Amino acid sequence: MSVGFCFAAAKSVSSYWYDESKTVLEINNFEDFLEFQRLLRKEDVTFKGKEVHLKTDIIVFDTTNSDTWSKKIKPKDFEEKKYLLKNSILDQSFSVFNGEFYGNGHYIRGLYGMPLFGLGRIKNAVIQNLNISHSQFFAANFLVAGAGASIALSSINSNIRDCNVFADVYSGNGLFNVTIGTTIKNCSYNGNVTGIGNIYAGGIASIARKSSILDNNKVSGIIIGPARRTNGIVGSISSSSVGMNNDESDVIIAEKSGFAFGFETGYSLGIGKYGMSDFNTFNLYIGAIINRHFAIYLGYGLPQIPTIGKTNGIKYSALNGYAESVFKEVIENEKGLPKDDILYNIQDEFTIPIFVKPRFYLSEKSISPFIDADVGIALSFYESTNFYFNPSVGVQIKMFTVSLGYKIQAAQYQKLLFGTDNWSYGSFIGTYESGGIVKRPNGAISLKIGFGF
Repeated sequence: MSVGFCFAAAKSVSSYWYDESKTVLEINNFEDFLEFQRLLRKEDVTFKGKEVHLKTDIIVFDTTNSDTWSKKIKPKDFEEKKYLLKNSILDQSFSVFNGEFYGNGHYIRGLYGMPLFGLGRIKNAVIQNLNISHSQFFAANFLVAGAGASIALSSINSNIRDCNVFADVYSGNGLFNVTIGTTIKNCSYNGNVTGIGNIYAGGIASIARKSSILDNNKVSGIIIGPARRTNGIVGSISSSSVGMNNDESDVIIAEKSGFAFGFETGYSLGIGKYGMSDFNTFNLYIGAIINRHFAIYLGYGLPQIPTIGKTNGIKYSALNGYAESVFKEVIENEKGLPKDDILYNIQDEFTIPIFVKPRFYLSEKSISPFIDADVGIALSFYESTNFYFNPSVGVQIKMFTVSLGYKIQAAQYQKLLFGTDNWSYGSFIGTYESGGIVKRPNGAISLKIGFGF
């Protein structure tokens, strides 16, 4: 019986204002507005198939000094009203709005904390001709990341038109955090936005996905967010979505440096007299994105595999890490090679290849060409220390990178000498350490692909 009663209550609520038989519902005063909020947030009424019309301006909290509000500095009448509003405006329950909300040009002033439509989403909804001002939005608690937004946390397959917001948003974005298949047209946001960590930040939304359309919107104010992830309109827009005719000319972008990490893998093809074979290119790196045009990383690369080179540039490489396998191949295939032309280079298992990677972005867009370089040293406890420099040009597409460069390594080689039996394996192994040290720069064309945050 109790389960049936709860189900019935969700479908047929007790309210002086809400009438299931009516298609159009009017908000004529503050009490009506509170009842609308209570039904949305506490009674799980989605208003599907309903039109909600705002017929007057609403003042939620006293808007005096609203530009100084914060989590510590609350509205003057907050303590007085919080008991009145605890089941509506201040309720932190998840909510879904499926109806149509028409502001009719009226203002809702003095919202504080959570979005107009609560900690949830609007879906298959229409929001039109609405004004919000003298308000401040932020995450109500640390359990709801990115709860700052003026209208709703997310919008799915909805239509937002002719809405204007004059407010500040902390830990969030101007109108929504995420839009999916939503059209936002002829809207404006005026105020300050402070983004969340490394998440995208924008004056209209953080992320626009799945055929969202942002058309003829205007943003002004200050947008603070992570470097290369902050934009006046939308922080990140998918390839299926469209942003057009939007105006962000009055926006000040304040980017904050952010932690970044990633990896690269690739192939280096040695060329020239002492070219190198580097089949195991794999770099891990961490660092910071300083601004939309510059990043710097500190990285670690896998040790280079042992190689043997001869004067015509042909090389043998030990993919399993053992030089002996290379010697055997040389004995088998290169008996006619002059002894003095064989050079040996290896980085042992105790080698620590580290590098610095500065990267300069040539564009601030989601598809951005860049120039970077790995400037490194391969520290070795038992073998020679090698220096390398790998400049490259590439392109970053969101989190993916691909680059083409030229890797130059100032390596030290040892000449391989022989005993009286010349081309025997034992002679190779037993006498190569008596050879002199030969310094040779070698180079390789490098192709790398990467992934990072």
